[in-house]
Amino acid sequence: MAAGSGMIPRLWMGRRVACAAAQTLDGTWAEYMATSAMRCFPLEKKLTLEQGAMLVVNPMSVIAFFDIAKREKHGAIVSNAAASALGRMLVRLGLKYGVPIINIVRRQEQVDLLQPLGANYVLNSRDADFPRQLRTLAHDLKATLFLDAIYGEQTQQLLDAAPFGSTVLVYGNLSGEQGKFEARSLLFEDKRVVGFFLPNWVAKKSFVQTLKDTRRVQQLAKTDLRTAVQKRLPLSAVQQALEIYQNDMTAGKVLLVANPQEVSLD
Repeated sequence: MAAGSGMIPRLWMGRRVACAAAQTLDGTWAEYMATSAMRCFPLEKKLTLEQGAMLVVNPMSVIAFFDIAKREKHGAIVSNAAASALGRMLVRLGLKYGVPIINIVRRQEQVDLLQPLGANYVLNSRDADFPRQLRTLAHDLKATLFLDAIYGEQTQQLLDAAPFGSTVLVYGNLSGEQGKFEARSLLFEDKRVVGFFLPNWVAKKSFVQTLKDTRRVQQLAKTDLRTAVQKRLPLSAVQQALEIYQNDMTAGKVLLVANPQEVSLD
């Protein structure tokens, strides 16, 4: 373990931290990595390494989405990857903050998964009347923030259902498709499609504000922002880990363990 010069690197030296990889270097699937001290967030003693490993991307993104909803005064939120780990965090935090969430899933078993969590509005995108259901709910609840992790063909479907002046926030491309938008949605209905990339959002915040956000996330890590784990595998089994996760993303995350002495393998 080593740190560069400066106050922040010295401050984090010897401490447990959650981290994100620097954009110009390799990722975090490694025994060792180098990153900026500004991309490292100190972990509270009560937080496990497992939860620390999953602290940054999903929980921080959820906090960002609710901050955006509050700042831009959106009445409700639409989430189109609602059965994912991030989607379930949105459900729990929506109940905590009193923000209605319209949840979009693709299978009945995902509807059955979300309803016991307290999800009041769950739509199956494969239902014949899904577009009408979504439009009606979005207008009734004044849902003007649409969180789009799917992208592609469904993005225009979201735009069609959205009330006047809505924002579609694209934070993923699970469909792998190219996006196509009809000009009328953007020109005449004052709707917009914008991208969201967590490191860019964090970069716009002050260091103090980022620390406050990570403290908020850690306080909620065992409850509303908790993440389920379905499997723990060594780094050498990365291909197997990817296959397990791709076959059933709803079951929980698959952890790659660099040091089995710290985190036990399954």
